Amino acid sequence: MKINIKNFKAFTLSEVLITLSILGVVAAISIPNIVSNFQKRVTITKRQRAYSYIINNIQEALIVNGCETIGCVMQNYGLYNNNNTVAFITKRFKVFFPDIVVDNNNKCTPSSDNIYYLNGKNTDGIDMYAGGHFPYRYCLKNGIGIATSPNSFDRFTNNNQSNSFNCVLSDNNSSSVQCASFVVFLGNPKGKAILGKNAFLFYINPKGELAEYVSWKTCNGTNKNLSEDGAGCIGKILKDGWKMNY
Repeated sequence: MKINIKNFKAFTLSEVLITLSILGVVAAISIPNIVSNFQKRVTITKRQRAYSYIINNIQEALIVNGCETIGCVMQNYGLYNNNNTVAFITKRFKVFFPDIVVDNNNKCTPSSDNIYYLNGKNTDGIDMYAGGHFPYRYCLKNGIGIATSPNSFDRFTNNNQSNSFNCVLSDNNSSSVQCASFVVFLGNPKGKAILGKNAFLFYINPKGELAEYVSWKTCNGTNKNLSEDGAGCIGKILKDGWKMNY
């Protein structure tokens, strides 16, 4: 039986090119959004794991030591004094994070010139490493990086609170408590660290809880005039149910 080829219809070259052009435009519009949303989900998962690991370890130390405050734990271990050496600060952290190691080679924490605020401004190392508020850098479990200040735990372990700051527990609550702080890095240490994206300032109160809100920290992303934009994003994320609505 002969088949009459003339009865078969096909797309013309122009129709194929038009279709491919439309697909290309759709892909150009949708793929960046898909990638961005995927990266956000990955960051959210990493942040939740980091949050659980940090808070659970601190709470476990409180329970094991029969304490209600971090200062009580420090006293139990004889670490209740001012000593800003790396060895002493490391001892304090090992109480809560036994697997912690000093990060001297940027395995988990980025270089100081590669840390940016949420609005795109470079931190220029201000308030970060040597000479700043967070000169001590560590690696935790699963590649989590931490930069901490020499007096973070001092805020809970001495009577001189002159170097402390208050963090408000919620934006609807005017009461405040003394808090310590450290930066948590979740991204590639060789890449750009952006506060509010893959780097977050954690504020810990004396009971080992994460303070949700610090009134003088922001999470804007668009205002170039904000000096520490992104430093308050962890509070906003918690308030918004772990969503990055910014």
